[in-house]
Formats: sequence, C-alpha cells, structure tokens
Amino acid sequence: MPAFLFLHAGQLTDSLIGATAPDLVGKVRENAITASIHNEEPSSAASTAAEPAPVPLDTRLAALVRRSPVMLFMKGSPDAPRCGFSRQIAELLAAEKVKFDSFDILSDEEVRQGLKTFSNWPTYPQLYADGKLLGGLDVVKELQEEGELLDSLPAAAVGA
Repeated sequence: MPAFLFLHAGQLTDSLIGATAPDLVGKVRENAITASIHNEEPSSAASTAAEPAPVPLDTRLAALVRRSPVMLFMKGSPDAPRCGFSRQIAELLAAEKVKFDSFDILSDEEVRQGLKTFSNWPTYPQLYADGKLLGGLDVVKELQEEGELLDSLPAAAVGA
C-alpha cells in the first residue's frame, strides 16, 4: 500500500496512505498552498534558526476558498465522498458539467472548524464561487431547481 509523507521545513505536516491518484493530487495541492503561504525567505541569519511564524487561519482559509473558481469543501473527495450530502453535491455539480476543485475537511480539523466561523455556515458541504460562499447542499439544489445555479458560477467553470 503506498504511503506519502509531506514535510515542511523538515517537519512532518501531513500524510496519505493508500491513495488514489485524485486523492494524491488533492493532498499535494493542499500542502502546496500551505507551503506557499509560509514566508520561505529569511531576512537574516538569525531568523533561520527561529520557527516560521504560523499562518493566521483566516489567511489560510481565504487562500483555500480562492484556490479554484469553484471550490467545494466536503467530507471526502468527489470520487470517494464520505457522507451522503457530499456525494449529492458532487454528483449534482458533475451532472451540470461544472469544473470544480475540492478540499476534504476531514483531513484538517483546523480548517473544518475554522471555515464554519469564516463562512458563518455551520455545516458541510460548502460551495464557493470566486471565493464567495454560495451555500450548502440545500441552497445549491434550490439554485439548480430554479435554473440559477450555472448563472451563479464563473463562466469558465461551466460546461467543462
């Protein structure tokens, strides 16, 4: 069974065991965003010995919701959802031929809890378009039923 370890500044920050290709791609993206937020350029020799300053959670969340024009925060992945609501919204977006990226909130407890406050939305899944919350499954279903879902999404993500 394959195992992938993610390191940042010599410290183990994440791992993935028994991954499918989409899971690995998603995990690499998540870790790349986290790493890119950290300031990698020390200003002096003294700062190289110090631990990097932690990235404020709001800064990290703001980067995550803008990672893709349409971003879905869900339990699991579109190929392997880990709850019925996540499965339904991923299937709905796929049926509408919406190109989207996703983040598995079960992989990061800080993001899972912090995004609830950040978005002022207490449940998952959460769908974002151009960095703005559209809503959860019920809102997305309602937008689809009213024929307004595709109009609510960036044109580049529709019909992919």
